[in-house]
Amino acid sequence: LVVKGMRVQGSCVAPRSVYHKMARFSAMQGIKPMIEEFPMTEEGIEAAFEALDKGSLRYRAVLVAQ
Repeated sequence: LVVKGMRVQGSCVAPRSVYHKMARFSAMQGIKPMIEEFPMTEEGIEAAFEALDKGSLRYRAVLVAQ
């Protein structure tokens, strides 16, 4: 991104219609989020926070009910 002079931007505030269009586009194109799953247990939560503290998370951390 830096070498090509590109940047990624986002906004916390957008009309609901924008999110609806984005979700519809993602569904039509088969775009899915990249996540790392952790079990929703005490050990899983500790592992997720440990990875977060170490900076080793590559994607969004998601706690999954067992």
